[in-house]
Amino acid sequence: MTTHGYIGANIESILIKVGIPKGAFYYYFKSKEQVGNAILDYYSCFLLKIKTTSAIRKYFFSTLARIHTFCPDANISISKYQFNRRNLIGEQMQGKFLLPPNYSVLLNNILHN
Repeated sequence: MTTHGYIGANIESILIKVGIPKGAFYYYFKSKEQVGNAILDYYSCFLLKIKTTSAIRKYFFSTLARIHTFCPDANISISKYQFNRRNLIGEQMQGKFLLPPNYSVLLNNILHN
């Protein structure tokens, strides 16, 4: 979803890429929408962890020290995915009228919490 967005994501091609049988996938998820919900839930928790870590760093470290820490981390993360990732939430919001009905609420909650 971070590479192609929800609309462009194809479950079958993802399963082939990661080597998971279709039956195993559908044992855990009933639909693409359920997978999207799980990804958004994970992403929401991930962002909360980043916010918490950032608040702690802000309290203990100077702005310059935080920048020195951020830059190598960002470089590693961006390089890891060959610069092929997009902003998950921003990307989804652009096509929100094509998404399942509950996604608009989920995306807004992630953005504003």
